[in-house]
Amino acid sequence: MRGSTAELRYADYLRLDVLLQAQFPESGRGDGEVHDETLFIIAHQVHELWLKEVLHELKSVLELFSSVPLDGRKIALIAARLGRLVAVQKVMNRQMEVLETISPLDFLELRDRLSSDTMFESSQLREVELRLGLAGREALRSRDQFRPEEREILRKAHEEKSLFEAVDDWLATMPFRSIDTGEFWSHYRNIVHNLLERDYQSVQRNARLSGWERQRQLGKLENARYRFDALFKPDEYEQLRDEGSFQFRQSAVLSALFLLLYRDEPLLGAPFCILKRLMDIDDHLIAWRVDRALLERHVLGTKVGPGGSVSYDYAREMMEEKRVFKDLSSLATFLVPRSSLPGLPQKLRRSIDVHFGCG
Repeated sequence: MRGSTAELRYADYLRLDVLLQAQFPESGRGDGEVHDETLFIIAHQVHELWLKEVLHELKSVLELFSSVPLDGRKIALIAARLGRLVAVQKVMNRQMEVLETISPLDFLELRDRLSSDTMFESSQLREVELRLGLAGREALRSRDQFRPEEREILRKAHEEKSLFEAVDDWLATMPFRSIDTGEFWSHYRNIVHNLLERDYQSVQRNARLSGWERQRQLGKLENARYRFDALFKPDEYEQLRDEGSFQFRQSAVLSALFLLLYRDEPLLGAPFCILKRLMDIDDHLIAWRVDRALLERHVLGTKVGPGGSVSYDYAREMMEEKRVFKDLSSLATFLVPRSSLPGLPQKLRRSIDVHFGCG
């Protein structure tokens, strides 16, 4: 390395002397070490290292969102770092395949030795949840199982601005929101209403549906129509927000919808990419929880697992509860075919267009 007076060896740079000696199987303290415990420990240590990287990227994204001004270069950097975070999540989720090589009989050997109620609670995972924006639900959960220094980190994370809050502020103050777009939104609403009505009529005419299934699908379409109309009615929107149907402010949701619709416009590509990666983060976090629960069901059935929980049913029930950016994914209901998109007002188009030329 430049500026170094002595050669820095690979093992020294990575502190392999510490890293490779950090596995201490509890079963080794008694009669006969359980062979699979080493794999179990390493898999979880690697998981914690990746969580450290997730937090590193997440904190940098939060710092960038707080920048004034938040220019195009910073938006592109946010999108890139969120992309890296998603890539890390993919690696973390694939690690579950390694744990699946532990057979149910061998896993039971581990369960009997790792039954403490404080096991398998990752403070870093809890911090990730807080910094993403699960603070409201997190406040109801105990932190007594963590060490004092971990509880202090979680306390600070709970008090600081989350990614959800940062994105809500960013979307609500999009520059194009200051341009009069009333006629555009009116045209768009008519298009969506026509599409929903077409679907409604299609369900009513479908002879293959049972009476119960027809009513279920019609009910979903009616609910979608009500939620869509509420996007343009502040009082109704706030009522739905109080009920938990929406989380973002109304202005933020309309900005997000606009970005999803006009993602191909030159200056909207990077902002759209941010929204897409936020939805990916949600999906991969939920996938990790479900895969973990499926693994425990595979090896334990309905037995109580390490840490005292029966997690499979819990994970299924909590899947949507753990989705931070559910407003973004739910907006897919209101997208329209590209060929049906209404033309943008000239002033708005000029504000989001880029021109290259000479002279």
